[in-house]
Amino acid sequence: CFTEYKAEEAGTLVEYVSAYHTTQRCSRCGKLVPKTLATRIHRCPYCGLVLARDHNSAIMVLQRSTHYVKARSSSGQELPVEPG
Repeated sequence: CFTEYKAEEAGTLVEYVSAYHTTQRCSRCGKLVPKTLATRIHRCPYCGLVLARDHNSAIMVLQRSTHYVKARSSSGQELPVEPG
């Protein structure tokens, strides 16, 4: 696969994760928030998170990665951090 080749060339790995429900599940609270394909904004009625649908999905994919690490900001909010 070209992606694996380029990752190897760059000294990193490709990790495949399931994209199932990444646009339907809230990246903050994990609740299912059904929406149509036309709905471009993720609005969680459970925790109040509002993000672009694709941004929410990208966070979900990151969280499914085995290399995902959580850190907290000074306000206590969880932040995604790439492995060092």
